[in-house]
Amino acid sequence: AININSQDSISSANMYLVFNDINSVMQSCFYSYKDRTYNEGFKNIPIGETVRLIAYTVKNNKILSMTKDIKVKSNENITLDLKLTVDKDFEKLMTLK
Repeated sequence: AININSQDSISSANMYLVFNDINSVMQSCFYSYKDRTYNEGFKNIPIGETVRLIAYTVKNNKILSMTKDIKVKSNENITLDLKLTVDKDFEKLMTLK
């Protein structure tokens, strides 16, 4: 499962899993509304697969993002810790090379 750091007060975030070895991307999202959290997460990811997790949101007109390379494990919980990101760094983050 993927969670948002509760201290961040994030109401929504876009998330991507990047599979470099097969040149593919999966998209998911997180959002909260009226004290309820909705998190589609990622399903049917092969255990042991190495992927890059990318997440971002916009809060107070500023971009917050994070990226992390992970090896998929069964029933793993990941907490997103989104940090302030300048436009140039966000552009690099979203360029899949």
